[in-house]
Amino acid sequence: STQSTWEAVVSTQSTWEAVVSTQSTWEAVVSTQSTWEAVVSTQSTWEAVVSTQSTWEELAASRDAHAAGARFLAFDLEAHEFNHSRILEIGYSVAVGGTITKVEHIVVADHQRFHNGRHVPDNRWMFAFGKTRIVPLLASQLELLDEIHHADYIVGHALESDIGFLGKAGWGEVLEALDLKRIFDTQRLDCAIRRDLLKRSLETVGKDVNIKSLEYLHNAGNDAYITMDVFVHLVGPPEKEPPTLEEYDEDGEQDQAEDDGDPTAREQ
Repeated sequence: STQSTWEAVVSTQSTWEAVVSTQSTWEAVVSTQSTWEAVVSTQSTWEAVVSTQSTWEELAASRDAHAAGARFLAFDLEAHEFNHSRILEIGYSVAVGGTITKVEHIVVADHQRFHNGRHVPDNRWMFAFGKTRIVPLLASQLELLDEIHHADYIVGHALESDIGFLGKAGWGEVLEALDLKRIFDTQRLDCAIRRDLLKRSLETVGKDVNIKSLEYLHNAGNDAYITMDVFVHLVGPPEKEPPTLEEYDEDGEQDQAEDDGDPTAREQ
């Protein structure tokens, strides 16, 4: 009986040791998880700092080029919503010295039978800044290529989507020409000016800088003109100096004491 009692005591002690060991293991797991969350948070903070610094450098460079009287080309493409390799429209605008000197809208003749309208508005015949031209595919490509060659800098809004269309369409020469030019993206410039990494649509940015002609977006000519108009507004005299790394606190949040805007009033 005494031996059985001792065996029961030993068994109970072993059980408690197992419980304690399990608890320690869980504490170690929780601690590891917290450590990884801290690492991820730190990495996100540095990425935000680097991205913000990059956008400010882009803004400064664009303002210098604008002040020097450079020739800027903004372009926009409308692709078929069900097959992005089919470019339906090309729009481009040219600005020198803060003045838009040229704007064109092309409907690609070879793809004229294809229409958007289910996921993307079809506004191809709603060009507001001139006369739409119907041009064959190859001639359209060559015209855009020639404009890129004559430009000092390229302007776009979220231009990666248009560059993606060019790649899918197989317009290699146009992509090669773009690689030789510096590109200023009005979406990134807007982020730099607002000191906010939240990217906004062309329509939202246009409203912010009081551009009136925002009807019939998703017409390539209208979008190209408005993109250039937004660019000219954004690269005007700076309202704020670039932020320094000291303006970020330990969590990577910018010092709101120097932010004149309302951080809660953000739009997509």
